[in-house]
Amino acid sequence: NPTLLERAGVPCTIESVRSLAQKVFTYHPNVEEFMCQAWGTTTDNLVEVGRALHQGKDEIVIKVPTTYEGVKAASQLMQEGIRVCLTAGYDS
Repeated sequence: NPTLLERAGVPCTIESVRSLAQKVFTYHPNVEEFMCQAWGTTTDNLVEVGRALHQGKDEIVIKVPTTYEGVKAASQLMQEGIRVCLTAGYDS
């Protein structure tokens, strides 16, 4: 979640979220999935960030906001085989 990252002093970047996911899977081998929230205001932004966060890894689930643009992005990501979770809490 971009807001939670900001509160923790972690930059909301693709690289920092990937690093966090890698640490979780490395230090907690029983974790089966990691949810990353895509950010952006358009369908294209959300899809682009979702793809970059996913990296072709099935254990990465992309959260998108339950907005008009978010639902369109979720549909596109799911058509590409990316697991998605719609979230009602979103702050850009």
